[in-house]
Amino acid sequence: MEDGLTGLVARDEGEYSRCLERLYHDRELRLELSARARVRARERFDLASTVQGFAALYAELMERPKSPKTWPAPPERGAFSPAEVFLSFQGSWGPLFAGAGPDAADPARAEELFSRLDITAYSETRGSVFHYLSFFPDDPVLNHWGRLLRGRADEIYAAA
Repeated sequence: MEDGLTGLVARDEGEYSRCLERLYHDRELRLELSARARVRARERFDLASTVQGFAALYAELMERPKSPKTWPAPPERGAFSPAEVFLSFQGSWGPLFAGAGPDAADPARAEELFSRLDITAYSETRGSVFHYLSFFPDDPVLNHWGRLLRGRADEIYAAA
């Protein structure tokens, strides 16, 4: 977004409120900003560029080393917990989460372990702990990890 051209950029809560009031009271400004934003979006996200971008992304992903997905040995109870399923898809992050489980010998180590995660681990989607929690809100281990990550997520997104 380009401040004053395709929208209004607020730097804090007070400015956000003032921007909303300005847009509410200035119909002409709303129409001008939305028209320019529409043109910019069509330029930036045209079909050919979007298809080319996805093709390049998939080509890059296909060049990455393959990693087999293996399920843990079936537990005696006959089912996997949501946390076990989550861990099985974490690749190199799996040991970080496992080391910061509720039964970990050194719970304070979670901060150090989770500092190795990149910003995608804090997403609400994309296979993150928060994504799994949206489907399995009662899983105690996922909730433990979610509590540990929630504070860090706020810090990370504020810094981004």
